[in-house]
Parts: sequence; C-alpha cells; structure tokens
Amino acid sequence: MWGQIDRDLAWSNGSLGMPLRAKDFTAKSTESDPQHPLYGQTIVFTGMLHSMSRRDAFQAVASVGAAPGNGVTRVTNVLVVGEQDIDRLAAGETMSAKQRRAADLRLEGQDIQLIGEMDFLRML
Repeated sequence: MWGQIDRDLAWSNGSLGMPLRAKDFTAKSTESDPQHPLYGQTIVFTGMLHSMSRRDAFQAVASVGAAPGNGVTRVTNVLVVGEQDIDRLAAGETMSAKQRRAADLRLEGQDIQLIGEMDFLRML
C-alpha cells in the first residue's frame, strides 16, 4: 500500500500528496458529552505533538464533540502549541504563523486560548 510517514512519524496511507484535512475527521460516536470542556470548540494545532500524531489529535478532538481546524480563523477557540521546529519558522520569527495569527486576533478582542500539549491532554 502506498503512503508516507509524516513529520510527526504518523503513517498517512493513500494520501500521496493530499494534505491532512481537519474537516475530514468526525466523531466515531454521536454521543459526545456537551459538558466536556472542548465540546463545540474549534481546536487548531501548531508544532509537533509528542504524545500523538496530528491525525490522532484531530480524531481525539472530533471524538469529544469539538471541530479540528487546519488554520487559525475567527472561529478558532483553542490553539494547541506543540514543539516548534525553528528551521520551519519564517526568518527572524520566534512563533509559528498560527501563533502570530492567534495573537493578532486576541489583540482584536477574540477569545482564543493558547495551551500547551500537556494542558490539551488533561482537557481530553
């Protein structure tokens, strides 16, 4: 079977050039708990997670009734910040483009939480 190993060592089968799309992930059960702290939220990830692949993170988010997102937008509620690869940051930058976008939206008054991987895992 054709596929590829992603940067975070997750196996992507059959995608061959197709990006991982957050909108393709849905809850495996229709019984999400509306009281869950992430329920109804839009969750975006930046950087590498050590505990799971991005694919598994998207599925975990969907499974609790939240919506995984690929990019930070006005509907983003939480940005999970993993380990940043400084070689992938824009020249002279210390934050990812997603972190910068979240910071800009926060300055405009949008309520976006920035949390680390460990806080994300506790919330799951």
